Amino acid sequence: MQPDTMKPDLNPYNISRLLLSSKPADVGIAEATLTGYPEIIAKIRPALEVYLAFYPKPNEIEKLTKNTFEDYSLDKNPVYVLYLAKHNKLSLNDHLELVKTFVDNHAQRYEALINLNPARSEYYIFLADWLKATTKNHNLVIRCYQKALKYNSECPRTSYNFSKYLVDFYDVLLPEYTEAVLNKWIIEYSKHSYQLQHDVAVFTNLATFYEEIKKDIPKATATYQKCIDSRSQDAEALLNFSEFLIRQKQYERAKEHLVTATRIMELNNHSDIVQAYVMMATIYWKHYKNYEKAILYIKRALRIDSSYSGAVSEAIQMYKMNGDQQNLLKWQEKQAQQKKAALH
Repeated sequence: MQPDTMKPDLNPYNISRLLLSSKPADVGIAEATLTGYPEIIAKIRPALEVYLAFYPKPNEIEKLTKNTFEDYSLDKNPVYVLYLAKHNKLSLNDHLELVKTFVDNHAQRYEALINLNPARSEYYIFLADWLKATTKNHNLVIRCYQKALKYNSECPRTSYNFSKYLVDFYDVLLPEYTEAVLNKWIIEYSKHSYQLQHDVAVFTNLATFYEEIKKDIPKATATYQKCIDSRSQDAEALLNFSEFLIRQKQYERAKEHLVTATRIMELNNHSDIVQAYVMMATIYWKHYKNYEKAILYIKRALRIDSSYSGAVSEAIQMYKMNGDQQNLLKWQEKQAQQKKAALH
């Protein structure tokens, strides 16, 4: 038997830090300690779950899961479920609902995971994505994004994901965070992300913030225009700007960008060409009152994708506004057939 003086450090907090260290030597010490003193395993479960999800080594995983998880059901181990899904050992969708139930009622577990504080941004990005999918605890999600950016401030994708999350959940976040704080974060991280990487999605998210939340149409327009200026032949950028301009009833300007977008999409068999045709139909019937040309674009969209409900809905709206009862009934019947087909 080893004398007590030869025992390794068995403090659960210290073992957790070693297990989640970026240094292989530290991780090795923690693995050896857990193997020699398996009674410690139960005391570091949160750290062990993270280890299994992020630092997989087949032999250790096999050994530690046998010791730790064989008596536990999956609904009690959400991070371990994610590890299994990540390694194609089960379908995450099969367990998503029971994991949601667990997480919503066990925020304390996630508080512990955040407070483990490994200095690795990818850990917090992973945890933020997981929390978004499984819990309504927005405070924890925001803290994860902030820690991810703390450890890697040069990641444009994280800045974008954080700003998009803030825009998507703006109304939900308002009771806990002031408008001034949310607005500052959205603008700061949007600008940060497009300084590092001029992505269409970044500009679109910031423009959406100005249009829908701030109701500042000039700033929204300027943001879309900035995107177009840097990528004048990007079909997605042109389509997004056209859609915005249609909402603002700037039909002539929308058509100008949409013509360019459809030309690019037709050359490249772009999947969004169907949406572009329907938008062109909108311009023709709302602005030019040219219903024949509008319906040609709608039919063109349906030839590419007969299940695209937006095309049929546009035709119904057009004939309803025009008072054309005969064509309205015909397209309503087409919509019913489309819905019936979708059920089978």
